[in-house]
Amino acid sequence: MGTFLSWNGHGIRSKFQDLKGLISIFNPVCIGFQETFLSSNNPLKLRNYNSVRKDAAIGSNHSGGVCIFTSNLYPSTPLTLHTSLQAVAVQVHTRSLVTVCYVYLPPHDVVNQQDLDTLVDQLPTPFIFKQLWKKFKAANGIYREFSFPILNTGNVTHSAPLDIANTLGHAFAQVSATDSYGPDFVAIKNRAERSPLRFTALSTLPYNSEFRIFELETALSRTHDTSPGPDGITYNMLRHLNTTSLSHLLFLFNRIWTEQKYPLQWHGAIVIPILKPGKDPSNPLHYRPIALTSCLCKTFERMVNARLVFELEKQGCISPLQSGFRRDRSTFDNLVLLETQIRNACVRRNHLVSIFFDIEKSYDRTWRYGILLTLFNFGFRGNLPIFLRNFLSHRTFRVPMGNFYSNHFMQSEGVPQGSVLSVTLFTFHLSQILHHLPSSVHGNLYVDDLQISCQGSNMTLIERQLQNEVNKLVA
Repeated sequence: MGTFLSWNGHGIRSKFQDLKGLISIFNPVCIGFQETFLSSNNPLKLRNYNSVRKDAAIGSNHSGGVCIFTSNLYPSTPLTLHTSLQAVAVQVHTRSLVTVCYVYLPPHDVVNQQDLDTLVDQLPTPFIFKQLWKKFKAANGIYREFSFPILNTGNVTHSAPLDIANTLGHAFAQVSATDSYGPDFVAIKNRAERSPLRFTALSTLPYNSEFRIFELETALSRTHDTSPGPDGITYNMLRHLNTTSLSHLLFLFNRIWTEQKYPLQWHGAIVIPILKPGKDPSNPLHYRPIALTSCLCKTFERMVNARLVFELEKQGCISPLQSGFRRDRSTFDNLVLLETQIRNACVRRNHLVSIFFDIEKSYDRTWRYGILLTLFNFGFRGNLPIFLRNFLSHRTFRVPMGNFYSNHFMQSEGVPQGSVLSVTLFTFHLSQILHHLPSSVHGNLYVDDLQISCQGSNMTLIERQLQNEVNKLVA
């Protein structure tokens, strides 16, 4: 999209040379400057940039003022704002049309909420604040305080840090344990897993070829700074590798790929327990596991995932009724589809009944062999499915609590938390559920949020059909 700069500069004239230096480094699409300290009779031009500004009121010692500069390389147009606030806005077209608004609110002035609402109402939608607020909160050091929880399991109280860590680790491990499944499914699972899946490739397939340097560079360009995994390697380290070091890293990745081995350390994760909102902190089941895995591993996962997604989409392996985490798809697809069904039912004077499912712990309890079996049935062979099998197997984790770490716990089933490939594998596997619905029952998915519906003139028949599908799904 390009670079956007914002600066509260306390006088633009004294910062003009610094501003030119920033432009030479970043070549920004747009620059917002607050506290320009300019009056209407002070002309200001910046080479190769258009400007729109609102100066401080006369008699205010020229304090305040706001200005937006937009590059001549991008089409742009200023927006007219009817507001008493010091605010300016422009629309600029980079890869898409973006509206940028800068507002200066003097620190000692009382700002009327109605004035802000009126300003926002004049700006085109949608509003994207997520990334802005993430950076703002990080810059201001806004974080949640954490204290050691005292856990209760039955009649036992756990208060020592190591004991707490092990209790939480055991609770997380139990979610994905085989005995968390029902006996009927366990019987099916045991019977199926007696047949090994042989992914040996009989011919050279394009998705099994060695990776090239541009794939590594693309993967690194899409990373965001996050906490490192057990190896302590950060994305920032990887992005600063020189060309020679990147070549060595690519050589390592290709050895893992072609020799079909998986580094032992990559199987492990550090799991941070986060209390669910409004839940009792003494219950170990009320914590959400946030896994920190190797950034080195996740970089390679991004490379593998790009090939996997391409093949899945090319071969039509994911149902078109699955909208989660897919390019050019969103919840709007699900909403429009359901709305269409409702309208059709109204036109035909039919009943329509819809059921929405919230599948509990679906991410942590996904059947791994089932994922691999589905890949096998779609014809995947060679390095790609073998890497995925190694990726899913022997997953372990530890829970930190202060300076203590829990024992190593096994994640027996489910896709690994915090991994890049997990979302694709989970979405792909769960979408197969839609192929088992009868033609009279329609369904769609957004990741694991399932909706099924049935329409007709006979309500009793509708209820019977939906109940049959519910019984199959919960069996």
